[in-house]
Amino acid sequence: MPVSDQVVTAVRALLMADDDLGASAISRLGDADMQAYDALLQAVLAVAAGQRFADGYTEGDVIRYVARVRAGTDVRTEDMDLDPKTGEAMLGHALGKPAPHDPGPQIRLRASLALLTVILGDLKLSEPALDALLTDARTIADRWLAVRG
Repeated sequence: MPVSDQVVTAVRALLMADDDLGASAISRLGDADMQAYDALLQAVLAVAAGQRFADGYTEGDVIRYVARVRAGTDVRTEDMDLDPKTGEAMLGHALGKPAPHDPGPQIRLRASLALLTVILGDLKLSEPALDALLTDARTIADRWLAVRG
């Protein structure tokens, strides 16, 4: 099942910190849409991380970046609870490394949100640039979902 417009709306609201629209959009998603939601969120992380680290990175860069995420932000102080190994594995995977293990949907969601809060803050995307990022991520997520069958 490809990523629906409803899923894109829910993820966009999440990324824009529009809690009212996000809660409303997520409440309308069915089970199949939740799989697409997870895939789109992971694809957004991959595209955004690729943009953030476009000039390259080292393992040390990933470790320091996750430490920065764990230091918290004004937006999401709960990110301080992010397990460093999970954050490093998720960021590394978003940058193309094999995932050592799947932390499960809840931990994956929390880690993705923590990483995206800081990455998107660094990128300072305009709304049109965020929409372009979502379009690229949707294409990737659709491919992933097609492979999963």
